[in-house]
Amino acid sequence: MTNNVLPENIRKEDGHGSDPGNPSHASVDSLPLPAGAATAAKQLPNNHDVNVTNSQLAADLGEVSGIYSRSITGFTVEGIDSGSPSDIWPGADGAGLGVIAQPIWVKPTAAQVHSVVSDDAADTAAGTGLRTAVVTGLVDWNTPEVSEIVTLNGLTPVNTANSYVCVNDITVVTCGTAGPNVGNIFVNAVTDGTTQAVMRAGDGRSTRAIYAFPSTQKIVFKRWAGFINRASGTGDFIELKFLVDLAPTAPYACWINADQRTATTYGDSAPHWPIDPPPTVEGPAILKVQGEGSRNNLSGGASFGFYLVDK
Repeated sequence: MTNNVLPENIRKEDGHGSDPGNPSHASVDSLPLPAGAATAAKQLPNNHDVNVTNSQLAADLGEVSGIYSRSITGFTVEGIDSGSPSDIWPGADGAGLGVIAQPIWVKPTAAQVHSVVSDDAADTAAGTGLRTAVVTGLVDWNTPEVSEIVTLNGLTPVNTANSYVCVNDITVVTCGTAGPNVGNIFVNAVTDGTTQAVMRAGDGRSTRAIYAFPSTQKIVFKRWAGFINRASGTGDFIELKFLVDLAPTAPYACWINADQRTATTYGDSAPHWPIDPPPTVEGPAILKVQGEGSRNNLSGGASFGFYLVDK
């Protein structure tokens, strides 16, 4: 990400203590770690104790209070076109999901109850597909994300108990013998009817390169990545933009192009782009990746990793 184009609330750390030869370790020691938190012990499955003295590894293992390691991944099947951008999420698939394509994810303007529904009757409480799922999101822009369990009812929508300003994820909890989910699962805002998340059939979780976080937290970036399906054809490419909305409560979208890269069928079709020194973004904010292809109906995806830090 280019530092000189980023606003004040997207800033780069000084990289103190980083290893210049290893960008993935770029801001390890600049994380706001509590005293003594740089050393932790973790019991591994082979019953060997590991003494964790690296603060990045301690944070990745969940051993540092108030710091959470996150990785967000999105994918779209034939949802990336030439001449117009598409967000990296299943909603851009459209025809493949049997619905009208929604290339651009529409951010909510107010807290809403959401419905969870499948397009297959097997995804129900006693069915062979998805039975229960956990919905995770923000109920407002000043509170960390919360979760709730929803029991599916096949083709009949089931409403969430909470109202959300943004749903971040839906993931399988329990399923039947044909699970994780037989059909496509949709999370729709009840008031305005927009689709907020999609769990593609067989995926077991939503796959969208979109994430929202509140004013009580900030993020420290680690890296982001993009990829294109090699079957797309020789010489095809996807121009990817990493976008940040610093005004999520506004009734309009004000996305900042924080970084831009290209994924191509030549060479490495899934490059990773470390960010060194890593920027921080103060909440509230929404992050997403958007793509535009060399031709229509390309398949591809993106991911980004970061530390979510309590203020």
